[in-house]
Amino acid sequence: MKILWHSNAPFAPTGYGNQTDIFSRALAKRGHDVTVSAFYGLQGGRLKSGNIILLPAGHKEYGSDVLEAHYQVHQPDVFLTLMDVWVLDPRVTEKLPVAAWTPVDHQPIPPATKTHLKAIRHPIAMSRFGERMMRQAGFDPFYVPHAVETQVYKPLDAAGRSEARKLWQVDDEKFFAVCVAANKGPRKNLDRLLKAWARFVDAHPESLLYIHTDPRPFNHGHDLSQLVELYEIPRDSIRFADQYRLIMGDYGSERMNALYNAADVFVLPSAGEGFGVPIIEAQAAGCPAIVTDFSSMSELVADPALLIAVDADDLAATPQGAEQALPKVSEIARRLETAFHLRANPAVREIARELALQYDVERVMERHMLPVLECIAEINKAERERYADEAQA
Repeated sequence: MKILWHSNAPFAPTGYGNQTDIFSRALAKRGHDVTVSAFYGLQGGRLKSGNIILLPAGHKEYGSDVLEAHYQVHQPDVFLTLMDVWVLDPRVTEKLPVAAWTPVDHQPIPPATKTHLKAIRHPIAMSRFGERMMRQAGFDPFYVPHAVETQVYKPLDAAGRSEARKLWQVDDEKFFAVCVAANKGPRKNLDRLLKAWARFVDAHPESLLYIHTDPRPFNHGHDLSQLVELYEIPRDSIRFADQYRLIMGDYGSERMNALYNAADVFVLPSAGEGFGVPIIEAQAAGCPAIVTDFSSMSELVADPALLIAVDADDLAATPQGAEQALPKVSEIARRLETAFHLRANPAVREIARELALQYDVERVMERHMLPVLECIAEINKAERERYADEAQA
């Protein structure tokens, strides 16, 4: 198949970049012709990585100005976009047989997302939650989950975990919790996490929370350092990523795998997730995960005891015209308490790994991605042949 993939560059340190990287390589390894249109992460010239061509961004922010020309020049069997569908120009996408692999993190689908999906020929959900929301809105989507390289993110033995703790400068006796989340807007509920951590660490002072993010209030995020002061969190119980290394993309997969192995628990009390790649990466490394029992997160956790419970009163309207979760601070603290008491149980780490194996990239490729791409390619081929016959008639 000839595949044109429109998303972040495969070397961009984002979830979309991560998935572009592992799937483009997996497709190319199987002999498929893959071209990546990078609307973010590459500008001013094309690159070639192995057999994969990387095209630079156009002038418009999400590449809507180059989509139609890309299709005309490359004539792919499948034209796949991996991004939020509502940022695409429907006047462009309605002309093209676009397969939009897109997140849904609200309930129900927000009006703008629904409007833009109407201009998409082949919607693809990346979670079962997203699939349900699309069907409730009247669409008939394919389903392909995001994936993880489980040979890269993997458990280390006891000696390896001890070395990982030394690498991340964490004492063996500390309870070590980790959160990996971009501090952009309020969606990750990092303010609630810090408030819950203040309560938890008061009872368990030999604990450390590391948040792999920029604590500064850029991109409408929280001023996390200010919140540390507000909630009177002891300075020795909280740590953020080295900002220079984070900006320079200096945290590679080997170091992140060491982080997850060093951790006793991963925690992410998001309001909603389209998928949640770090949740699966952590569990692939054997690290149990605490997440909100909402959207895709409910299907990504091995141990139900670590799901942050929410009810109808915990759902709140967002500016997108739908609802997301606002988990109670007390529930986040309660799940941290559960993880604290489970930290010495090796079975917890084993079942986390078992769940993550379901999302191994090779398994997802064979069971989901390839069958969906082949189906879309056949549909597109039949439509092209029909249009050609009509033109000759």
